[in-house]
Amino acid sequence: MSARDLIQEALHSLEANKGRSLLTILGIVIGIASVIAMTSLIGGIQNSLVNSLGLNAARMVQIYSSQELTESDIEKLQKLVPQIEQIGIVDSAYTEYKTGDKSYTVMAQGVDSDMLDAVGASKLVAGRTYSQAESQSGSRVALISRNGADQLYGNEQDALGKTIKVSNGEVQIVGVIDGGSDSMGSLTLYMP
Repeated sequence: MSARDLIQEALHSLEANKGRSLLTILGIVIGIASVIAMTSLIGGIQNSLVNSLGLNAARMVQIYSSQELTESDIEKLQKLVPQIEQIGIVDSAYTEYKTGDKSYTVMAQGVDSDMLDAVGASKLVAGRTYSQAESQSGSRVALISRNGADQLYGNEQDALGKTIKVSNGEVQIVGVIDGGSDSMGSLTLYMP
């Protein structure tokens, strides 16, 4: 039997059993569509969870120390546990910021520029992130979350270049990020 004969026989069978053929085709189409829809739905939910919870946060281990850690401590940790992808120091402090009649609680996080992704502060909306050189020199620059920029200045672009007073002086806002754990009356800053 040739391929032409097979095709003709298949078409003849389809014509002879139109109802059964239609239902079979409909079943195949619905089956494939449902598999595609479920795969897309699961992928969307996974992306949503990864974005909201932070994939890096799921793989991140935080060690709190009562003593101040140094670069040599980090180097020792890297040698001791070579499987660790990235090690860095993150320091946090809370301060009060007043502007006009409003008062905000500011959580200032000291983060090296190469650790911004690990703490979920790498999705830039406006401006720029601070550089490794600024990070090492302890420059007085900061990244503010989008919600914080909106609360203080109305939008992201107006926040760029502004200064905000924290407990140990003023820092200039060089970038706005999409993220942070802000609520009304609280702001998050990321600084070198």
